[in-house]
Amino acid sequence: LLRTDRELLEQAYLRYPTPGYKNVTHIGCKINQPQFHDRPAFFAELTRWPALKVILVTRNILESLRSFAQARQSGQWLKFSSDAARPPRVRLSIADCEAYFKAADDFHTRIEHSFTASQLLVVEYESLLHEPAACLGKVWHFLGAPAIELSDRAVLQRQE
Repeated sequence: LLRTDRELLEQAYLRYPTPGYKNVTHIGCKINQPQFHDRPAFFAELTRWPALKVILVTRNILESLRSFAQARQSGQWLKFSSDAARPPRVRLSIADCEAYFKAADDFHTRIEHSFTASQLLVVEYESLLHEPAACLGKVWHFLGAPAIELSDRAVLQRQE
């Protein structure tokens, strides 16, 4: 990425979608905490965008670490709901758990303190899995976007 943080944001959010894309009303991106290590000023640039809407998806942190360790060990980063194979067992050290919990907590706190209540929606990953229509209804409302009907497609889960 050879552009500055601001240029990247302008490219993504001011110049897209182009007028030719009539069905595209909102765009977004997924950002994980490790990405800010490579571009430390990027987060500060994000916080300066007044119209930015942030959806913070939280997950059971121990489950997230277990899944991450499992994906790293197996090399399988995505899993379809139709895949009935049992995942491999993993061992988690107390030190790894403590470090992961602290990093996740610090990141969530940073997000929550950096954006106003009108800019931030917190969604629990487990609720999204078990009550997708209700969670997505909150997301559509938060974004001010029309609701999109859910399909009965297979569920794709992250393994990290």
